Amino acid sequence: MAASPSLANDNKSNVQRTKTSLSHLPYEVKQCIVYWVDRFQKEPHRFGSDSLLDQIAGGINHPGKTESRNNHPLLAPPSAQLTNLLNMHRFFHTTSTTNNDNKPSIRPQCNSILALCLVDRMFYDICRPLIWQTLDLEQFHLSKLRSLRTGGLTRNAEYVRKMSWRISVHELEALWPDLREELGANDEARKGQDWDESSRSTEILAILEMCTKVTSLDLDLRPTELDKQTGEFTIDETETTSKFFYPISRLTQLTSIALTTPLLANNSFTEQFLVRLIRDMSELQSFKCYGTDSVTPDLEGFSWPLPCGSPLGLHLSELTSLKELYLQQSDCFDFTWSKIEWAGNLEKLTFDGCTRNPLRTLHAFCQKFSTSLRYLKLDYLEYEKDVYTTLLEPTRDGPLSEIKSGQYRLDLPELTTLSITTELPIDLLLNFRDCKNIKSIELAMNPSISAEQIRELPCFWPKLEKLKITINTKSDLARCQITALKMTYWGKGIELEIEDEDEQYNSARFGHAYEDDGYDSYDSYHDDDSD
Repeated sequence: MAASPSLANDNKSNVQRTKTSLSHLPYEVKQCIVYWVDRFQKEPHRFGSDSLLDQIAGGINHPGKTESRNNHPLLAPPSAQLTNLLNMHRFFHTTSTTNNDNKPSIRPQCNSILALCLVDRMFYDICRPLIWQTLDLEQFHLSKLRSLRTGGLTRNAEYVRKMSWRISVHELEALWPDLREELGANDEARKGQDWDESSRSTEILAILEMCTKVTSLDLDLRPTELDKQTGEFTIDETETTSKFFYPISRLTQLTSIALTTPLLANNSFTEQFLVRLIRDMSELQSFKCYGTDSVTPDLEGFSWPLPCGSPLGLHLSELTSLKELYLQQSDCFDFTWSKIEWAGNLEKLTFDGCTRNPLRTLHAFCQKFSTSLRYLKLDYLEYEKDVYTTLLEPTRDGPLSEIKSGQYRLDLPELTTLSITTELPIDLLLNFRDCKNIKSIELAMNPSISAEQIRELPCFWPKLEKLKITINTKSDLARCQITALKMTYWGKGIELEIEDEDEQYNSARFGHAYEDDGYDSYDSYHDDDSD
């Protein structure tokens, strides 16, 4: 009888194992890899060392999903083979551990998508829309802008969805201190060819006109008065940003716009100018604006009912898709905004340094969106001690007494993220104690807030997952108290982040990262999947 063949002749296997390379993967698997690497890169704080596969198995939606999870091979709980196929360690590196978790977290390297696009042509085609999705031109000098316009952008402009830029060099220096150091104190350097505002604006405008599918803009404009007869823009040939007025107003497909005036501009935006600029943008979901003068006098103290006379408020109220409103130093927002009907259901509100938004106004406006509001940020509310603690009338207590009485308590069942920066006492925060779904709170510590009050906050919000406090320079919070707070919150399983006010640095007038903790922005990755 012939001997049967053996797989272990001379202790050597006759079976050859082949290792699957990325280039040999099916197209659908490559799509899956790119999708998850991109998710990791955009949302590193949401993914720990083991959370990727947990999220896949647990039910995260995939773009374009039409089938049930169990029937879709890429969305079903992954097998060991698929896990090995993804081979995540090739794209990620571990970071330091946190106090709450001894396991290292996994975060993508900045060039993960770029590395994938170099694997083969198929990966390149999948990655290209992600690579070109956002154009941040703020630090682009003239030569770099010109190279972009005549180079790679000519083949990839159709993939650009978001653009941001600043024309004013002084504005750029405020945002990027490194640029200020590079230019030095010599004003002539600012007027040099590479940073000439007129030349840069011409290049940026040409780039904007190439990107016909852009849906989000973040830019600076120096507004001019509208023509009194026609209501149209007046173009000042000596003003470098005037040339953008009409091109931007014709971008009817925009879903997000953020506007700021240069730091050295003499004028704020007028309501009429803003309404003309966004008049035809019927699909706006996010409107952000820095510095807006009001057309109406301050009538906050009047007790009789008044109609809303704010052109901007009336226009925004008609936008059915509007989800986010960000107003910074905007006097146009007043109590009449809560008197009109709003077609959109606002989910995210930010008020920063608006002098006409006392607590009565904020309370009425926020409560108007009680069924939809998920994120609320109140920064630098006006607080004058004499006004808040003295009797304005013989029969009426001051606003501080009204705060403590619970007169401004809010019932916002959908609210999950709350941020407050003010000199007011902790009572303002406690007016949100009926919002039981709050998961994240950011609070600026002022001298009136004690460590004991911070320690008691989880009692009011049982679902609290994260508390971030910023230590005011005037706060007398001792180091031992900070340590005790950390131990208390660690014991409750709540993340406590403490930041010194002196160490804070706003990298942009709007903070740039619109995707705040605990809130998924609607203009994120998923909105572009259909393109």
